[in-house]
Amino acid sequence: MSTPQRFDKDTGSIHLVNPIPADSEVQIATASRDEIIDAARLAGEQAVKAFPSGVPEAALIFSCAGRRAALGTRTNEEYTSLTQSIGKRIPTAGFYTYGEICPPEPDSTSLTHTNALVAVLLGTAAGT
Repeated sequence: MSTPQRFDKDTGSIHLVNPIPADSEVQIATASRDEIIDAARLAGEQAVKAFPSGVPEAALIFSCAGRRAALGTRTNEEYTSLTQSIGKRIPTAGFYTYGEICPPEPDSTSLTHTNALVAVLLGTAAGT
């Protein structure tokens, strides 16, 4: 997925953040602010589900600057939705990014993403 930067009226082209090879087939995707905020909740739930037994003690949160631009005045709702889905108050740290690199699923190859939110939970596994 790539984010449009500008539209060139003279050529009819859309300039994207990430290059796309010539003659590629593309699809246009949109998401409402509510959908972006709900996706943050899902990211938190997925992080908790993937966390080994034990209780997370902190979270690192990396959200794409494109999400921030899309959310406008509702950026805090993304953070609140994510942290509430973790289910407990823990210290958090993070920042807005310009491209995220992470595996889409546990034990898979890392990929470059845009418009993504990455939540990493930190803690000690039970019994250690």
